[in-house]
Amino acid sequence: ESILGDLKGRIERFIQLDGLRLATEAGNAKATNVVLIGVLSKYMDFPEEAWQEALVARIPAKLLELNKKAFAFGVAEEH
Repeated sequence: ESILGDLKGRIERFIQLDGLRLATEAGNAKATNVVLIGVLSKYMDFPEEAWQEALVARIPAKLLELNKKAFAFGVAEEH
């Protein structure tokens, strides 16, 4: 807890969330990185289509829907 308090005091935009929980809810804990990319996408000036195209280009077809869901969970997470 003290580490989080220290970080909040030092970082202008501090976001705390349970990415592992969100990824698990999406279907696989290994999708935590995609949840975090979803969060990041809200703060970067790229259109939604570009993020979705990147997922399609980089994620194997058998895992694509799960990762799209994980991405959407990250986008929807309130901070």
